[in-house]
Amino acid sequence: PWARAAAQLQPSKIQGWHAAAEASAELCDDQAAEEYYRRCMELRPAWMSPYCGLMRIHLLQQDFARARQDFTKAESIQAGLLLPQTLLAQLELFSGKYEAAEACYRKLLVLNRKGLARYYGGISYLSALGFLRLRAGDAVEGNELLSEAETLHTGVAEGSEEIYDLAAIKAVQNRKEEAILLLEQAIHSGWNDWRATSLDPRFTSLRGELRFGQMLDDLKAHVAEMRREAAALSSKSLELADYPVRPPARSRKVQ
Repeated sequence: PWARAAAQLQPSKIQGWHAAAEASAELCDDQAAEEYYRRCMELRPAWMSPYCGLMRIHLLQQDFARARQDFTKAESIQAGLLLPQTLLAQLELFSGKYEAAEACYRKLLVLNRKGLARYYGGISYLSALGFLRLRAGDAVEGNELLSEAETLHTGVAEGSEEIYDLAAIKAVQNRKEEAILLLEQAIHSGWNDWRATSLDPRFTSLRGELRFGQMLDDLKAHVAEMRREAAALSSKSLELADYPVRPPARSRKVQ
């Protein structure tokens, strides 16, 4: 509600519209997010961020053709930037085009071997490529990549994206109990992207687990409740007292 109010008070300023777009996307209010992203494009046509935001929405909607169009548009503005290339890799991964995904992640590893998609992600380049190599039958390189990916995380105070990525590594290794416990930690630390989790093929080994399914259902319901709360607050005058300051989610040291 505050981002929307800021945008309405200063409609020529891009910051309020972009904040409203990002908040709406987090709450899975895709229609509002797309409207705000497009307003950003009108204000600053050559800015990459709103095109990437739209690409991520269309990716999560499994509208892969539109997501690919968004990428093409972003590339036409400025080719080769890391964020659009990372989203393209996710697009290939989530749409099941695994050979294309591997080519993307190998390219990204050259650019940043320790790369983790903190923006729209929780997918380290190493863990994604490790999964892809195992799936292709290359256990040697696959396990080496996963082991290297795990060293990025173990023993470090982590945020939700890092813990999520480590949970995915455990799932790829078929260490299901560890994967589920880590995913619970990621959610506790603020991970709420249930759509990405449901599409992420690194969690294939957990698809039949009741706890995993219930976790996704609970997370979906939680995001829906946050969306209803935001809508209720948007319908009345904004008062600071309605927005108590909450301490940030605690990061945990991953064992």
